Amino acid sequence: MKSTTVSALIGIAALAALGGLTYHWQESRSPAAVSRELVKSKLNDPESAVFRNHVRGKRGGEGIWCGEVNARNRMGGMVGFTRYVANVEPDRTMDFRDEVNFDEGNDSFAGKWRLMCEGH
Repeated sequence: MKSTTVSALIGIAALAALGGLTYHWQESRSPAAVSRELVKSKLNDPESAVFRNHVRGKRGGEGIWCGEVNARNRMGGMVGFTRYVANVEPDRTMDFRDEVNFDEGNDSFAGKWRLMCEGH
């Protein structure tokens, strides 16, 4: 009976450790996390960033991520949610190719959003 309890505790501890590693990967190393960090790197106040609708793009490859971000501007006010399309180099060997396009109200971004994010 005692060895069964010890074995169960070891199993639970192993599962908890695996869950912790999975959570860490999802929050810092997953493609979604890398793309959020890329978007944040382009903001005036990256620590204030709030994301919503952050999803993998419908077209354009596995490194395309679409969403909206709200962050503080230079005056300290939140600017409101702005759409973005992030292109992250999937294998991370050539990260200089990473880029982010923000919605600045031009037709170029609107076309990219329709193509990459809406799947039209």
